Amino acid sequence: MQMLAHKLNARVVGSGDTTIVLSHGFGTDQSVWEPLLPALVPRYRVLLYDLASAATAHPDVFDLRRHGDMAGYADDLETLMRWFAIDRCHFVGHSMSGMLGLVAASARPERFLSFFLIGASARYIDEEGYRGGFSRTDVLAMLDAISSDFRGWTTDFAPLVLGRAADDRTAQTFLGSLRRMRPDIALLTLRAVFFSD
Repeated sequence: MQMLAHKLNARVVGSGDTTIVLSHGFGTDQSVWEPLLPALVPRYRVLLYDLASAATAHPDVFDLRRHGDMAGYADDLETLMRWFAIDRCHFVGHSMSGMLGLVAASARPERFLSFFLIGASARYIDEEGYRGGFSRTDVLAMLDAISSDFRGWTTDFAPLVLGRAADDRTAQTFLGSLRRMRPDIALLTLRAVFFSD
């Protein structure tokens, strides 16, 4: 448990009787939460960590089998909560972390007091009677683009997903974060995200 906590750069900051877990989305790391910490740490204990797919996590923590779906990430969260003796928490999950939090809660619902999901989706692929935002063909084309030209894909993806101009500072920050990811990890992670339901 300690080794995983170290490899995922896990830390608890702040004080208080209530714990908040902050779990970031694809292509970023725990640094996205830094602007929120001054408002949280005076009142709450806050667990921050990097997902195994993050470029800031230890290179050998990502397991191609375990992290091929949300269950592996949910197991990581459960392990960290045990290590830091977090019996119950409010969970804040951005993007893919929204789903990994719900997977973790399906196994241990008593540990989660509430969920705040930011930009999360239960399913991204459209189906008859359901709009997820992407056709299966679009998703396969995106995965193919990642396989064939990861750097080029990141150039297009970063501003598109943020809805900002390519030269926007936030888009450039996200682009830099994406480019620090290993392409094979990015590909497997997006497969897990887009084909989860």
